[in-house]
Amino acid sequence: MVFIVLAWNMGVSELHAREWINHDGQKLIADLLEVVDAKTIKLRSAVNGRIYNYPIENLSTDDQKFVRDYIQTKSQKAATLLTEKSGPKPSKRRAKWTEDYKEAQNEAKEHDLPILLLFTGSDWCGYCIRLEDAVFSERDFEKFADQNIVLMKADFPRAKQKSAIKKQNAELKKEFKASGYPSVFILSPKGKTLGRIHGYGGWSVEEYIDKIEKIIR
Repeated sequence: MVFIVLAWNMGVSELHAREWINHDGQKLIADLLEVVDAKTIKLRSAVNGRIYNYPIENLSTDDQKFVRDYIQTKSQKAATLLTEKSGPKPSKRRAKWTEDYKEAQNEAKEHDLPILLLFTGSDWCGYCIRLEDAVFSERDFEKFADQNIVLMKADFPRAKQKSAIKKQNAELKKEFKASGYPSVFILSPKGKTLGRIHGYGGWSVEEYIDKIEKIIR
């Protein structure tokens, strides 16, 4: 096994004196003070207090295993402490609206997140525009979406639209029996309908997020 080069200046030993045996069978009762490097440990004799820099390779097989286990335990504790101090890493995912349903499905499966499927008339539906301005364009909603949902928009504008998107949206409207705008369906990562939010009743971004959370949790 390759030793990880670690050095812990522990001051007072964390370990009680134990019996060390070298490969010739000689014994030493000593504390482990420090792992100096990949080849050396520092021991303090329990008999006379003398400190030794001792080659790890000269230890018995059992004592070499003891040192390896000690190194591994210390490494795990250090990693745990670092994680606790630094806290969880912020998510790098940034939710963005897509008009491609297959893309939304793939993203939902990849991140194991539900899909918010919005049926809207973005350039003519007054309530759709109000919902966009009051909720979807707010930073609080964007931060919520980053962590919790995939955003999919099935738009039915008066302006010209790509034929493939227009066909897809017509099929989605038929599949989900969407009537009226705006209509929001919350879907599981596998596409099962979990719940629906009808229209827009003037809710704040906090109230709208609460409606979504009651569906997905």
